[in-house]
Amino acid sequence: MEQAAHNADNFYTAVASAQLDAGLHLPGCGMPSERIQTLAELLEDNHKKHHIFFNDKGFHNHLTHHLLAAYALGASSDRLRSVYEFQKKSQKPILPKHDTKKEEFDFGAHMGDEEYYHDYLEFFTREIERDEGNGRRTIERWLFEEEQGKSNKFYARFLSGAYHPFIHIGYGLEFNLNSQIAEGLAQAAVHSAGVSDLLLGDEVGTKSVKDVALAVAEDPKIKERVPKYDDFPKLDVYLKQGGGEILRKHAAEWKCPKEEVELKAKELQQVSVAVMAGVVRPDKLPKLDFFLMHAVTSAHFLPIYVRVLKPENSVKLLRDKFSVDLSYLVTRGLPEFHLEYLATYKSDSPLKTTENEWLGMLDAVLDEKKYNDEHVVKTIRALSYAERNHVDIGLLAPESYLGAARMVIDQFARGEDWEHDGVGFKESWSNWPDRKPKEALVVDD
Repeated sequence: MEQAAHNADNFYTAVASAQLDAGLHLPGCGMPSERIQTLAELLEDNHKKHHIFFNDKGFHNHLTHHLLAAYALGASSDRLRSVYEFQKKSQKPILPKHDTKKEEFDFGAHMGDEEYYHDYLEFFTREIERDEGNGRRTIERWLFEEEQGKSNKFYARFLSGAYHPFIHIGYGLEFNLNSQIAEGLAQAAVHSAGVSDLLLGDEVGTKSVKDVALAVAEDPKIKERVPKYDDFPKLDVYLKQGGGEILRKHAAEWKCPKEEVELKAKELQQVSVAVMAGVVRPDKLPKLDFFLMHAVTSAHFLPIYVRVLKPENSVKLLRDKFSVDLSYLVTRGLPEFHLEYLATYKSDSPLKTTENEWLGMLDAVLDEKKYNDEHVVKTIRALSYAERNHVDIGLLAPESYLGAARMVIDQFARGEDWEHDGVGFKESWSNWPDRKPKEALVVDD
């Protein structure tokens, strides 16, 4: 059965009406209508044709993330089509649905099985229709209320996989796309529940987010359980050593009252930037960790989630997201913080396009051939929003977000990739170039 979410006109209407609450409202980013129509057609094509994973290893399809991030920064119709052509080369086709003669799909029978992605996609499309097109209600219902969701650890699956279901649904909320929400819920269904041991109870904390993060970095019980450089997958190794219980105790100490969820979401945005870029060594050229980067790109959506969810559910999500963030900090080798360096970092290869350095970077990363990793545009965009949401919690200086963005640009200007083995391990830095004072190079836009 063809669903309403599969109609390009509906994609167009959804995007055109989206408020982009988390956006910077850059001039021209909502118009002209040609851009919206192009985006709608490309989103629909992906929705119909592509699986949520692009290979058999469970690597995630980021095509819609790239399109939506580029659109929000003002990418033209031609640029959006170019991004789509670039991304679709690596995608795999969506698999056919299974036994369509069954009147009711058995929700719990195929959890974690990517071959049933299409079935779950159709299931959640129907669930959104059941909620009269209110995808926000469907999210809350399945994450926090439905018994089938609870018994199948659906909420844990939503936060697993380096936050990807969380991110995918976040784009759906930001851009008012029920199709994206259905894809993200289906993606959660075919993930493992790997972060279950990190999820908190109903404890009431008394500490600041900064104090908790620094306490984790100094806890000898945590240090002795940090995985080895060659361990894989590191998070699984850590949790099998009983590390989840220790981390939960720390994360539960964070004070996060339901009356302050919007403020607390901004605090976690700041923490995510600290764990990604505040751990770069001052004596080395920037090296940014792939998993800690995802703490940043996922935190972008926290202010959106807390405006959609009930306050008590927002508190749970914020606290559990913080616990998962801390787990990645630990399992990437528990790197040391160098927060003052982050605030003062100057680019070795500055973009000379605009007086406002942010504008030059936001425009430059739209070039999918020069910055051929979709995480770059997502990260630069997330950092710019995090700067706007900066609050003084004694952790980062206001200049730190620009410093982090410069690090991203510098790393990719040198042709480097994200660090996949963990920036906290001395082995990952052994052959990495030193950073020496020198006259800055100029990179053309």
